[in-house]
Amino acid sequence: MQGCNSFDVERKTPSPAFLLLFQLQCNMQRFDPTTSLLAHLLRANLLPTAYIPDQITRDIRETLRMYAFLVAQRTRLKNRVHAILLKNGLVCPFSDILGINSRQWLNNLQLRACYQDALVSYLRLAESINTEIKLLQEKIKACAYEHPYARILYTHPGISDYSGLLIAVEIGDINRFPNAGKLCFYAGLVPSLHASGGKVRMRSITRQGSKWLRWILVECALPAIRVSSRYAHLYNRVATKHGSGVGRFAVARKMLQTIYAMLKANQVYQERQLRSAPWGHNLNQGSEI
Repeated sequence: MQGCNSFDVERKTPSPAFLLLFQLQCNMQRFDPTTSLLAHLLRANLLPTAYIPDQITRDIRETLRMYAFLVAQRTRLKNRVHAILLKNGLVCPFSDILGINSRQWLNNLQLRACYQDALVSYLRLAESINTEIKLLQEKIKACAYEHPYARILYTHPGISDYSGLLIAVEIGDINRFPNAGKLCFYAGLVPSLHASGGKVRMRSITRQGSKWLRWILVECALPAIRVSSRYAHLYNRVATKHGSGVGRFAVARKMLQTIYAMLKANQVYQERQLRSAPWGHNLNQGSEI
């Protein structure tokens, strides 16, 4: 996980086989306007290229997704333990079903053999998963400290080491987005439009683009609402009219606009001085990191 501050950007170029295919199709006797147009664009170097992050960024992404997978598996084990207790008419008196006090309470239970064996297996699996999660947490924390974007995002309300690093590596190079609107569209947090008969209606968000970026922003919206009066006011205003779900999406989109301004200006979050710039200009000055 060394060198997490590298931002070498690679771009996909046409492969030799792709070039050969164009040459063969252009030499065919049958004229194809589409093939001719593509060959001309390729000759003029006008074909659009796809963004591919560097290898270090891809490795960090895999580590973060592995962490999310392990946390999801631990949640499933918790649900299985709760199901066993409900089948036996029991309720855990502690909030964390896999905590230290809860494990001591579960080990003292006397259940039927089938439930007892399942409970012991689930607790053993949970202990193994917790060990792996702790190891990954140390790696993620060290990598987040080295990553320049993650250090800036950590100052934003509701963003932790894990979420800040995940947002940073999913965005990649912030300069590839000309404005905050493009970044929100990349995250799939913009509303979809339906136009018919001269009428335009805004529907639910597109949910296109990076699902990991969209997921972590929606997850960070709730803690941001609790600690920031700015986001709390936005959430209350939207949720009152459109519901809590739409309110969370609105906060997530506003957070991403603010994140864009922070990364473009290389500035930490400030509740009053720094404001998001949806179209990439009129950035207020703040303290540099």
